[in-house]
Amino acid sequence: MPSGEISFANPDLLQPVRGDALWAVIADYQKANPNVKMVKVDPPYAQFTQVIDTQFGAGGGPDIFTGDVGAVAKYFKSGLLVALDDVFPAGTLNSTADAGKVNGVLYGVPFQTVNYALIWNKSLIAKAGIESPPKTFDELLADAKQCKEKLGVIGFAGRSQMNEMDGWWTDFNAWVQGFGGAMAKDGKLTLNAPENIAAVTAFKQMYDSGAFSVGDDASTFRLKFGQGQVCFAIENSASANIATTNTAGHLAPDNLGVSKTPFPTTGYAVIPQMLLVNKHSKNLDAVKAFLKWFYAKPQQQRIAEIEAPAVLGTDTPPSADYMTAHPWAAGYMDLPKTGTGKSNVVPGFEAQTPQIEKIFLTAFSKVLTENASPTDALNAAQSQAQSEIGG
Repeated sequence: MPSGEISFANPDLLQPVRGDALWAVIADYQKANPNVKMVKVDPPYAQFTQVIDTQFGAGGGPDIFTGDVGAVAKYFKSGLLVALDDVFPAGTLNSTADAGKVNGVLYGVPFQTVNYALIWNKSLIAKAGIESPPKTFDELLADAKQCKEKLGVIGFAGRSQMNEMDGWWTDFNAWVQGFGGAMAKDGKLTLNAPENIAAVTAFKQMYDSGAFSVGDDASTFRLKFGQGQVCFAIENSASANIATTNTAGHLAPDNLGVSKTPFPTTGYAVIPQMLLVNKHSKNLDAVKAFLKWFYAKPQQQRIAEIEAPAVLGTDTPPSADYMTAHPWAAGYMDLPKTGTGKSNVVPGFEAQTPQIEKIFLTAFSKVLTENASPTDALNAAQSQAQSEIGG
């Protein structure tokens, strides 16, 4: 019989409504196993990695914690992860588990994979005289300006500040993928690829348009979107969920529009979120027993309702009732039918992704705030990255 404490770290637990619902599922493990106490660890997203790393540095850290593909590479290299093939035999998980493997061994269990898409407030764009959502960047830019000029609201919202570096890097990947870019190819860094320069140039145009949410952090502009003060954004499905469930009815589910990003290619951004197990856990048997329980069908069905339209690691779809109540969800779930999703982790440089992220966004920030040339800024970033990292 499992016993002892199991600490579970996930910044999603801080999210209104969804965080409470997620924790309710996790905490229910205690009902079937009264000798186990589940302990919530929920540093804010912006500080999550720093807090976890500090705890690891002191020889501690949570038993179970979330991370992306880069985190799997990083913590594996540091010898901090537990192999989990004995918990999840072949066939238990779907293909999203491949992102959590190192040398064919499972270290990261797919919790959810969320997609990025263009979202908009249907009633706002109608009031602005916009008949249909944009299908190109030029249309998006024009529509955002039209919303601002006619309604006085924010035309387009997004992250753009270094104090939200991790989130900005993750969100901007939607632009990189949509323009067909990449930070590395065939084992070589490509920060200054023409497609990346095009993505930065387009973002700069939106930033300077007068319709952009300059100065707003994600919490602020997401709240404004949910309250009907923003026309367009490029967001992940989790944020879209929040906008329709935590805004006191300001944004009804049938008032949210979703489509692929209006960029030149069908590429789109994804966030694969994995559950990782700390090798220094003092309660590994109980942790593994919890994971078996958590990935069983009853719990996964509950998680599907909470995290939808994210893709779970067990191919558990949300119910028909959910899809009826959330008509916008299909826009996210249909993306894999026509496009290819990629994460913000730099292929071939997984463990160095945080370093590349800082170099790239520092250069990007100069484009936005100092009017540096996108080409010059990314050329300088490429040279710095090659000098510091190689490749």
